[in-house]
Amino acid sequence: MVRPIIARGRATEAGMGVDVTENDLPAELTITADGAFWSPFGPTVVAGQLDTDLLVTRTTAPLRVPAQTMLGLLQGRPPGTASTLNIL
Repeated sequence: MVRPIIARGRATEAGMGVDVTENDLPAELTITADGAFWSPFGPTVVAGQLDTDLLVTRTTAPLRVPAQTMLGLLQGRPPGTASTLNIL
């Protein structure tokens, strides 16, 4: 899979990448030790601080909690609006 460089983490520090919001990225539930994120681009660290703008919930267990939270965020979105950057 080839994805564009997103301006997060080290890419931001290097002045690279495209600025995005959650509406630019398809919902792709990503679980880490820090929580559940909207996208694999979510759990990034800049200057030693975790970016939380794409954090869905810090609760990761049971898995139904972040899954239901993500589904709740997606509810009501019109079909075909999953991503403005066309990352599929």
